[in-house]
Amino acid sequence: MKKNIISAILCFIFLFTCVLEKNTYAGSKPNALMFIELEKTDSSRSSLNELAIIWITNINLGRSYKKFYWLVSENATCDNLKTTMISGVKESSALDLYFLCHGQVDTLKGHQGYASDNWIFADSDILPLGDYENMDRLRFVYIGSCMGYTLTDDFLAIGADSAIGNLDGNSNAVFFPAFSLFFQKRNFFNLDISKPLYKAVSRAKLSTIIEGRGIRNFQIEGNRKIKITSP
Repeated sequence: MKKNIISAILCFIFLFTCVLEKNTYAGSKPNALMFIELEKTDSSRSSLNELAIIWITNINLGRSYKKFYWLVSENATCDNLKTTMISGVKESSALDLYFLCHGQVDTLKGHQGYASDNWIFADSDILPLGDYENMDRLRFVYIGSCMGYTLTDDFLAIGADSAIGNLDGNSNAVFFPAFSLFFQKRNFFNLDISKPLYKAVSRAKLSTIIEGRGIRNFQIEGNRKIKITSP
């Protein structure tokens, strides 16, 4: 009898928590654009690394966003990025952008990037996007490429509140799963306990050190205290 009562109470608490979470964030979730091209030898099919990133994103961030725009493998091109960003900010109250790709100083590499067909340059591709309406709805940008930090100020210039990137060579193998785990939406009953950006970055760095990669130079530009639940 006691076990049945305890089970009923726990079930009620779980359902009540789910209802509170749904009510708290209904209609206020941001959208996210995922730009994923991790292979140096381009293929029309997604690689295992890219599929793993998609899976990790859905597991860690699936409940944090209302909608995902996926640009993966052959769809991860400069033109598709610009078109999707322009339409995405119109459709979103807030839009977060995640780059998981190769890059160098002031440059990102999309599909066929090593053939220079789809390089994304700060001056000619990113900064002109600031002229489009609603680009100030761009909220947070994760730049998971080598030398990604060199692009953070460009995304802030077109409207983003925060951007993060690595000052050195980069690997997303450990950092992104850890970062997305710590940055995801969290709440306890009606209380938002989501971690601010600086804490998620700090814990992700620590995870890479423990694992042995030691990615220490992922830096934040802009609002360090932004949360995934921030307006």
